[in-house]
Amino acid sequence: MKLRRWAFFLLAGCAPTVVLDETPTQDCLAPRCLEHKLADYAIGPYEEFENVCMSWTIGNDGPLAVNAVTAINDGAFHHSNWFWVPESQWDLPDGAWDCNDNDFTELGAALAGGVIFAQSTQVAEETQRFLPGVVTEVGPNARIVAWTHLLNPTGETVETSMTVRLDILDESEVITRLAPIRLTYFDLDIPAGADTDHRGQCSMENMFESVAGHEYDIKLHYALSHFHGLGTGFRLSALGGERDGEVLLLQEDAIGHALGNTFEVPIDLKGTTGLDFSCYHRNNTDEDVGWGIGDQEMCVMLGFIESDVQFDVNVRETLEVGEDGEVLTRSGDCSVLGFPFRP
Repeated sequence: MKLRRWAFFLLAGCAPTVVLDETPTQDCLAPRCLEHKLADYAIGPYEEFENVCMSWTIGNDGPLAVNAVTAINDGAFHHSNWFWVPESQWDLPDGAWDCNDNDFTELGAALAGGVIFAQSTQVAEETQRFLPGVVTEVGPNARIVAWTHLLNPTGETVETSMTVRLDILDESEVITRLAPIRLTYFDLDIPAGADTDHRGQCSMENMFESVAGHEYDIKLHYALSHFHGLGTGFRLSALGGERDGEVLLLQEDAIGHALGNTFEVPIDLKGTTGLDFSCYHRNNTDEDVGWGIGDQEMCVMLGFIESDVQFDVNVRETLEVGEDGEVLTRSGDCSVLGFPFRP
């Protein structure tokens, strides 16, 4: 990786995460907490690794009702996505291993088990906590697998690790189990010196009713946006019906902040047909930027929903290009995948 790229990355706001020496500082607020330190990992000067998987075999005989996940790292964890899978899946020694060499895919992990957490970009300590009685479920005999994107934009080797803690409710306390939803705009086109708005208007009603066999019924509990150093904001709105265009979430924070949002009152999407999302970027460099790691960009939202269907929704091709004042607009059709959610 050229040093010029790393100089840009630092200027764009991707400073190394703060080094923490302590274990998770928040008290366990649940009847039971499980905590584990994943593998130590050394990242050399200016190195970047996109496909390092880290695993933890829990050894649980029964399901776990997870109300909160806390993750703390010692630096250089640019981003990570967390899943649970049965022990029979990716049966490798606990610690760090190459995702590609072992055919690990995020969609495969989500369908084999489930999604439990995503780390905000460049955040060293973060807790994803749902409302009381609301959980993601981890099945029995589970293995936690984290896909990680590691980044060291400094001239010195970084020794790092990630500690994760699960706050677990008793079954008698569980009210709602949540399914995951992911929205992604892959075909990013951010010209040098430009402000852009990449927008996906994604109708999910037909897919939901086809998979679930009943009327469209979703409640949004949690949303987390993801972009890199050029990201300036994220907007999520209702699509269709009388509430078309109603803004559900507007984020203007930069990377380095915990962007996960648990809604105090879950948003009932009845009467709509789907979701409308936009990622905003400002390219203050002299080079065009697209989708990717390093000095490239992303546009993703992970959400958790009260739903009989879990979703993976994405825009892979920009079909319309325009302008809104000084902002370049891009949009395309959404590909909607829906799978039964049966905890």
